[in-house]
Amino acid sequence: MLEECIIYLKETIQVLEKQAFFKDVSISLRMRQSHMLCQLKLQLCAILSQTQKHSEAMENAKYSVRLAHQILRDLYDLCVFYSNKIKFKDDFASLSLLLMDEVDDNQN
Repeated sequence: MLEECIIYLKETIQVLEKQAFFKDVSISLRMRQSHMLCQLKLQLCAILSQTQKHSEAMENAKYSVRLAHQILRDLYDLCVFYSNKIKFKDDFASLSLLLMDEVDDNQN
């Protein structure tokens, strides 16, 4: 039974690892793919460990940790991107108000 689970998990991981599975390469889709792979690799790690395949289980655990680190880096990049976007909007709104005040002053 556990051997069947190992086979199915490995096949699922192979499908997810193909670049064509997620056609778009945006950060959010890469994060979704990494999250799914991370979960599958950890599940595979647990089952391999139960079947006394500890070295293979350790390889999958390490891979999962690398995926988790990539997810954290992507989250950081998204936070920086959206923070800059919000800051730009705020700066643009302030600039627009200043320009409108100057136009009003010039008209009076």
